[in-house]
Amino acid sequence: MAVGDTMTVNVDYYPVGTNCGIPDVPVEWTVADTSIISISHSGTRSAIITGRKIGTTSITATLGGFSVSSLIIVEDEHIVSDHNFMTY
Repeated sequence: MAVGDTMTVNVDYYPVGTNCGIPDVPVEWTVADTSIISISHSGTRSAIITGRKIGTTSITATLGGFSVSSLIIVEDEHIVSDHNFMTY
């Protein structure tokens, strides 16, 4: 994601022996470094993150006694991603 971008992140909870998620399990979202991304949520399975500055951090969702984390990389919004670009 780029500085200033927002993204929705989601987590699902499927207890053993079921084939569907349980809708009323509260979720606690945490961010390792809130100077890199901010997060807004209301205890639900979805959260909105916003890139604040360039860097790498992790976001963790804890629900039903379990936690899952994901690495988030925030890059400069002006990075050129064309692999054919060359400078002489």
